[in-house]
Amino acid sequence: MVDWHDPLVIQENYASGAILIYVTGGIFLWEWVTNLYLDWSLFSAIMVRWKWPTLLYLLTRLSTLITVICLFISINVKRELDCNASIHVILGFGYFAMALSSCLIAFRIAGIWNRRPSIVIFVTVAVFVNTAFFIYALITNGGSVWVPEAKACIELHTVRNRLNTIVAFATDVLMLIVMLVGIWVKRASGGLYRLVYRQGIIWFLVAIIFYVPLVVLVTLNLNDAMNVLFQMPVCIAMTLCATRMHRGLYEYANTTHVVAEISESTQFNSISYPVDAPSNLTTENTTPAVPIVHAAENDKLTNIGSTICSEV
Repeated sequence: MVDWHDPLVIQENYASGAILIYVTGGIFLWEWVTNLYLDWSLFSAIMVRWKWPTLLYLLTRLSTLITVICLFISINVKRELDCNASIHVILGFGYFAMALSSCLIAFRIAGIWNRRPSIVIFVTVAVFVNTAFFIYALITNGGSVWVPEAKACIELHTVRNRLNTIVAFATDVLMLIVMLVGIWVKRASGGLYRLVYRQGIIWFLVAIIFYVPLVVLVTLNLNDAMNVLFQMPVCIAMTLCATRMHRGLYEYANTTHVVAEISESTQFNSISYPVDAPSNLTTENTTPAVPIVHAAENDKLTNIGSTICSEV
């Protein structure tokens, strides 16, 4: 039997955690740098035309970047520092990024369900509950101390993260299930539907794969190191998923010109969000839908009937 409270075992667990931080943090930094050009174009666009989902996307990216940089600094500093301040900064920006990624899920769900009041209420409550427990976790955090032998800051009483971890897992998974149900109910043919369906499946699987080990370990409470072992991978995975899905829909919208035909039999409604289209595209049987920007934003087809966007 492994003695999880053996100092040598705990030291090995912290070393494993540091490796995970380097790997997942490195993946995020690579992804951030390779997509910086698009982030800049979105930032420039939001200066011209305000869009809440775009602002949430940019803030999610920035918060995660700050979290990764602060983590890299904290695990490489070999001189004593204010560990309590360091851990609160890291957790503060990390929780903020997670809350924003939940907001991006909520916006997409609202768009898929055509802003149905019951769904809007559900996602609003889910986001507020998630955020409230993140704030609670930050306030009740056990703190961190400098350990001279390890020359590192060590978190204390990490089992206190159990409640907010379980709540975050439950709310995110419930929202993703509602999103998948909405995609299934509004199913149709065409490139947009396939894109949203594929993104929804990937998003759900990533949440399950990364959240479950974290929830299991913090529930078992083997030791402080194991309780936070998968905390960073979950933060990176969920924020990367949320931002990549947003970016994928944005790129689809801005590289594709779509004409949507109105049909009584089609069901996939209002996942597209058109802007004013040129008059020469409008005919008696078609409605322009160019471009699609993001769920629950700038919806002008809500009262026209069911809309399906075909792949160009």
